[in-house]
Amino acid sequence: MYNKLCCIRTFNENANSVCENDLDIYKTLLWELFICIIVYMRHIKDYAAINVLLTYTYFLETSLFGGVIKQANYTAFQHYSSAIEEHYKQRSDMKNKYTLMGDIICNQREKLPIYTSEAIAEADLFLYQVCNAYELVEDEKSWYGIYWFPTCYIYVQNKQLEWERMKSRRYCKKMQILFGVESIDELKKRIGKCVYDSKMRYPNSWEAAPAILNYIKVDDIGSLN
Repeated sequence: MYNKLCCIRTFNENANSVCENDLDIYKTLLWELFICIIVYMRHIKDYAAINVLLTYTYFLETSLFGGVIKQANYTAFQHYSSAIEEHYKQRSDMKNKYTLMGDIICNQREKLPIYTSEAIAEADLFLYQVCNAYELVEDEKSWYGIYWFPTCYIYVQNKQLEWERMKSRRYCKKMQILFGVESIDELKKRIGKCVYDSKMRYPNSWEAAPAILNYIKVDDIGSLN
C-alpha cells in the first residue's frame, strides 16, 4: 500500500512532474495508520506482534515516480508534513500550537473506547522510546539516521507507560517478548540504550520527550517478584 500511494504513477501513469506535497496526504495518513496499529496492539497486549512490526525489514518506494525500492525500518513511516505545519498551520487560528499534525491525530481521530487521545499520543511516544533498543536495519530512505520523532509527546499524560512495571520479574517476561530477548540480563542491555535525548523536543519547548530510562534504572529491572 505504501509503495502504491507514494508513487505519482498510481494516480497518473503519464505524469512527468510531481512534488512532495502532491503525495503528502497519503504519507500523513500512513503515519496515522501505523500509530493506530500500535494503539490496538498495545490495547490487546500483543507484544509479539509489536516486535514483528518494529523489527521487520520493509522495502519501500523512494522515488515519487516509482521504480526505486530500498530497505527501511519502521521509522520510515514517521512523517513530518511541511504542508500542514509550515503552510496551513501558519495561516490558521492554530498557528501557536506546537504541532497541528499531533493535534489532529490526538483530538480529531478519537474512536472510543480504544483509540482515545491518550492512547494515540502514548503509542507515538512508545515508538520513540523503544527505537534504540532494537537492532534495526539501516534505513536507505533516510538521510538522518534511525529515529522516530514523537510528534504527539506533548499530549501524553501518562509518560511512564509500561516502564516502571519492569521492576517486576513477572512483567519482565512480557517485555522480553516485546524486545525479542530471552533473559532479564539481555533486557537490561536493550533498555540501557534507551537514553534521554534533549534534542527530541519542539523549538521553544522546555521539555523534551522522555526516554524509558527517565522512569526506571537499569539495575531496578527485574528487582522484584
